[in-house]
Amino acid sequence: MILQNHSSEEKNRSIYKRRILALQNLLSTWNVQACMVESKEDLYYLTGLELSLGRLLVGAHDVILLVDGRYFTICKEANIVGVEPLTDENANRFFSSQGIQKVAFDAGKTSVFEYEKIKKQLSVFLEPRSSLLQALRSCKDESELELMRKSAKLNWKGFLHICEILREGITEKEVAWEYESFVREQGGEGLAFSPIIAFGPNGAKPHHHCTDAKLKNGDAVLIDIGVTLEKYQSDMTRVVFFGEGSSEIKRMYEIVQKSQKSALQLCKPGTPIGALDKAAREVMRKEEVEPLFLHSLGHGIGLETHEYPRIRDSGEHKDVLLEEGMVITIEPGLYIPGVGGVRYEDTVVITKSGFENLYS
Repeated sequence: MILQNHSSEEKNRSIYKRRILALQNLLSTWNVQACMVESKEDLYYLTGLELSLGRLLVGAHDVILLVDGRYFTICKEANIVGVEPLTDENANRFFSSQGIQKVAFDAGKTSVFEYEKIKKQLSVFLEPRSSLLQALRSCKDESELELMRKSAKLNWKGFLHICEILREGITEKEVAWEYESFVREQGGEGLAFSPIIAFGPNGAKPHHHCTDAKLKNGDAVLIDIGVTLEKYQSDMTRVVFFGEGSSEIKRMYEIVQKSQKSALQLCKPGTPIGALDKAAREVMRKEEVEPLFLHSLGHGIGLETHEYPRIRDSGEHKDVLLEEGMVITIEPGLYIPGVGGVRYEDTVVITKSGFENLYS
């Protein structure tokens, strides 16, 4: 048993060292000598350590993790990288010892107030980048994919549980609570986001907040759920009919499924992100319902529910090419105020020649 644990620890260290090396290899392309990582998700990705506060300084040849007293012993024992107390003096000492003058930081996760404070504390030039690790984190390694499969499997079990408990008179809040209780009992760490349980007309609001609305015969029930399992998120949406359901909602359901299928057919390495959204919208355009599609087609997912890239045929990510290992959601939707809405969401892994649907 001890040998098994030791082997597992060595494997994890190897994974984190490989990720740090990949980040070091990017420094020259950014025209900087080091980068500063502070977000808890990025810190976990690079070290496997859960930190509410910390600063990882990554130079071309050396790395140091600065943490306060709460985490010092834990980080030392993990033996991933060198560890020192979180002080400006230690940061500046690291930079000067390496001859570092220009340091990249994550401007997308740093407030102006925090930036101004850091700029005064550190004796280097700070180079803003919109996201330090988005490209690295977008392509998952096999250890991450295995965790995401497990997370999706638990989420699917939670969906089936919801289907079993639906009854006339139950409220949206009660369904959400039952779902959360179930997935936690099954080993989930928590929810990836607040469940969206929308009965009937409430389904017309894409990010509806659960209410005391009671389920009635004939309602379409929109269910958008996700769990966190071993830090990795899952996300899916389905619509189920409680009773017969209206012909209008059923037509929307068929169009949305057809729209999703059109996008999924393009899911393979080399496809521009924008092409997926364009294909999904073309189906809706032919059915003359495209104005009812109110959001992007999907997003990356991993340690966070919404990650790079955003799946839309406009904006900064439209020309990004799909790569093997990317994990994205495909979630077309149609919404009619006062009537209801339909969204159908799957999470897919881009493989060498196509995709793997985690909810197939």
